[in-house]
Amino acid sequence: MIAAECEDHVLLRGDPQALTVKDLAVFAERAIEAPGRFLPLIGAAFDRVVPWQRMVYVRRSPVPATRAPRGVIVRRLNARDARTLATLPSATSWIHRTWGGPEALARSGYAWAAFQNDRIVALACTYFLGTAYEVGAPSARR
Repeated sequence: MIAAECEDHVLLRGDPQALTVKDLAVFAERAIEAPGRFLPLIGAAFDRVVPWQRMVYVRRSPVPATRAPRGVIVRRLNARDARTLATLPSATSWIHRTWGGPEALARSGYAWAAFQNDRIVALACTYFLGTAYEVGAPSARR
């Protein structure tokens, strides 16, 4: 059985019989992503289970290249950008909190930002990284 956590999300895979209702108690205030075979266990563990239906769209045709507005540079973040990330408003701190802070996100290789006058004006990164898929965090804009 595999349980992976990222901020307030949990991913369950494997055999649900490897877990007990008590094992799931630590996930009470989190969103749980699991195959349907886990539903009886999840239902027994929690008083209230609310399904979250998501749709995933896959674009199979090429996306035309776009250009950033004049004076805006879009690039992958690196360790030197940690200080700039730390200056973002506290309302956007969730975007680096899942990586362990601004330094870890800047070094991860999974974040991109648009810079204007050495200031981050938009930021996007991977939110949940698995072996087969990756989920991007919604972009944060200033």
